[in-house]
Amino acid sequence: MRLPRIYAAYGSNLNHEQMARRCPNAEFIGTGFLQNYRLVFRRVADIEYAEDHKTPIGLWRVTDQCVKSLDSYEGFPRLYGRNKCQIYRGAGKYTEAFIYFMNAEGYEMPFGGYLNSIVDGYYNCGLNPAYIREALTFTEESSFLQPA
Repeated sequence: MRLPRIYAAYGSNLNHEQMARRCPNAEFIGTGFLQNYRLVFRRVADIEYAEDHKTPIGLWRVTDQCVKSLDSYEGFPRLYGRNKCQIYRGAGKYTEAFIYFMNAEGYEMPFGGYLNSIVDGYYNCGLNPAYIREALTFTEESSFLQPA
C-alpha cells in the first residue's frame, strides 16, 4: 500500500517537541477530525470505531525517513498497524492521511508522563483537551467492566 505523505496523529505524536526529535523533517500542517472513531487508552493511545464520535487529529507532512522513524516508535507492524483514512478538515473538506491503530483489545489507563505528553500535544495543536478527559473516563469505566 502506497502511503499518503500526510500522517494523522492522535496521541503522543501530537506533541511538537517529540515529533521534532522523532521526525525532524516533518511539518505540522493543521488539524481535523477522524469521524466515527473515539480515542481510548490501552495503556497508550489508540482509536476504535464508535458511531457518532470523533477523534481530534494533528496532521503532519512526512518524508520516507519520517515513516521509518514512526514505524519504529509505534512498533509497526506488531504493536500497531496502519491504514489510510480520511480526515475531516471542516467546510466539507477532507484530507487523505495514514494513521496507526493498535493490534490489541481491552482498556488500561495511561501512565502520567505519557499522558502529559499528549496533553501538551493537544495544546501545541490547538485542540480541545475535553476529548482526553472523555477518553480517560471511557477507559476507566470500560476497564472496570472488562473480565479479569
